[in-house]
Amino acid sequence: MQFPASQSKRFIVLILMVCALNSFSTGRTPDNFSLTLRLTRGESSRDSNSRTTTITINGRRLIYDVAYYGSGRGRMQPVHKEFEITSRDIEKLKSIILKNGLLKSDSVFNFLNENTGFFYFELAAEITLGRRKSSIKISAPITTVKL
Repeated sequence: MQFPASQSKRFIVLILMVCALNSFSTGRTPDNFSLTLRLTRGESSRDSNSRTTTITINGRRLIYDVAYYGSGRGRMQPVHKEFEITSRDIEKLKSIILKNGLLKSDSVFNFLNENTGFFYFELAAEITLGRRKSSIKISAPITTVKL
């Protein structure tokens, strides 16, 4: 189906306006990059507790956080550190992500005995590179040999 020329022009102008507004509203260029890595190790039992380490890169800022949850949170102080990284480091990370095919989304969960106490880990990676986004999540008991 073909649109009349006047409608086609209006449609193109509308698309360009939406793209321009989206660019201004996010304040990011199409080649934006962000990365969040999260590792949680914990115990699921009557005295459940966990420790979550998060590394986030957004722009040229690297943020390192450690948080404690559950019964152990009162004994440990949370950690928050910020660093500035170079454009060269960001380009290296982008190259590693593309070279290793990490712009995929997938998840693996392996909890067989949820009713009994066990130690577990959860690993998550969220990546934005340009207009592409990916999310990778893995959760399993620490004793898991194969995922």
